[in-house]
Amino acid sequence: MLKLAQVREAVNNAAVQLHIVGVAEAIDTDLLFDDLGFDSFDVIDMLLEVEAALEVRVDEAALQTVWTLGDFVEAVSAHAVPLPQ
Repeated sequence: MLKLAQVREAVNNAAVQLHIVGVAEAIDTDLLFDDLGFDSFDVIDMLLEVEAALEVRVDEAALQTVWTLGDFVEAVSAHAVPLPQ
């Protein structure tokens, strides 16, 4: 299991790379992705960036019930599997 702090940092870095504004502040809120103007493509793009940065894979099924950035961070932390060396 990854540390939440690692995933939070990777999510923030992914948001910067993807030019998504307001992510750092929204992680600790209950704002829904829709409230932030995110669509499923934004979430998948962020997941791909986080996976690459942390060298892990996350089964997308683990994200089916994720509605907030906080949920996203927790799901990635709990379900990340290291890539084979």
